[in-house]
Amino acid sequence: MMGRGVMKNRLLTSAVMVLLLSGVALGCGRSQGGVGGSGEAPGGPTLAQGKEPGKAGDASAARAPILLVVPKKYYQEEEYGVPRKLFEEAGYKVLVASSATGNAEGAAGGSCFVDLTLEEATAAVKDYSAVLFIGGPGSSVFHEDEKAHALVRKAAVETPVVGAICLAPYTLAFAGVLKGINATAWTGGRYTPEMFAAQGPIYKEGPVVVDGKFVTANGPRAAEAFAKAVLEALRK
Repeated sequence: MMGRGVMKNRLLTSAVMVLLLSGVALGCGRSQGGVGGSGEAPGGPTLAQGKEPGKAGDASAARAPILLVVPKKYYQEEEYGVPRKLFEEAGYKVLVASSATGNAEGAAGGSCFVDLTLEEATAAVKDYSAVLFIGGPGSSVFHEDEKAHALVRKAAVETPVVGAICLAPYTLAFAGVLKGINATAWTGGRYTPEMFAAQGPIYKEGPVVVDGKFVTANGPRAAEAFAKAVLEALRK
């Protein structure tokens, strides 16, 4: 018969394993509560301590928010999470827009909270420091979406920085704002440099390309460099 001491140790071990597994699940894009743009959004990073935007006496209080645009399904988590973390650490509030509000689903099973519809974001576009389209397999839904194009075109006129990463630069290209602009994008399969350039951009191979107010990047490996390029463009 198993001794009480052995049984107790096994029960304790099982409890620890459950807690560890719960932590792994939590770290894969599902946080406890929170809303997009403040604290910890579902699937998003927490604000760095001492960098809470809007705090009295904080220089970031005067900064306009950065808007991230994601598809409701299958956005690329790294392209969303890495820039969001860096923007919040730099003192910017981050808002998220999509075709509808509520939770958006990541390509790897994560999630983030959508604060605004595309129409709401377009109406307030002058209030943002930057409008950035996030990639992922689901981002192609915006390539020929008129509501997304309306946001892009208005941002190109009224927002200091406009950007996109991975497949999302095609949305900017199809909206017609990249004509004669040096830009990059993810290429593969039917998404070729020729297809991209046919919409007017001057395709440049590379992880990140900056031309004036436009910042483009070619995929998740460029997420950090993309975010840093956006921050640098906002300093100018």
